[in-house]
Amino acid sequence: MEAFTAPGTYTASAATSFAWTNLSLGAHILSAELVNNNHTPFQPAVIVSINVTAVAPPQSVTVSISAHNFAFSTSVITVPAGASVKVNFNNQDSGTMHTFSVYTSSAATTPVFVGSGITGLSSSTYSFTAPTTPGNYFFRCDIHPSQMHGSSVVQ
Repeated sequence: MEAFTAPGTYTASAATSFAWTNLSLGAHILSAELVNNNHTPFQPAVIVSINVTAVAPPQSVTVSISAHNFAFSTSVITVPAGASVKVNFNNQDSGTMHTFSVYTSSAATTPVFVGSGITGLSSSTYSFTAPTTPGNYFFRCDIHPSQMHGSSVVQ
């Protein structure tokens, strides 16, 4: 009796690794069975199985934001949960330092990302990973928090 269950549900291989392509997202059980050279199972069967979950790779997004007259160019930034985020920050306030930082709430006690200050006229690129939990977060300039702030929406 062959050890295989059905065509397309197995891969005969002596390789030490294997990559599955076009695997649907979600839970799967991957099993490996040691068989004889003629593809018949050992008696008793030698099988190992593991549970795995296929997830989508993290997304990458780029956000552009500027500071001008002690205000951000936008009050809302929306990014996917767990995304790799690049922020192109342009400080247009000559001789003034601004920052870009993201916090879990407007209390700004728990940082998600804290950017270094840049003095205008100049630009900087910040990179961080968005929270994996969807919700409303908060961004601000840590130097001028009462004037420069907004909502960071994670979907």
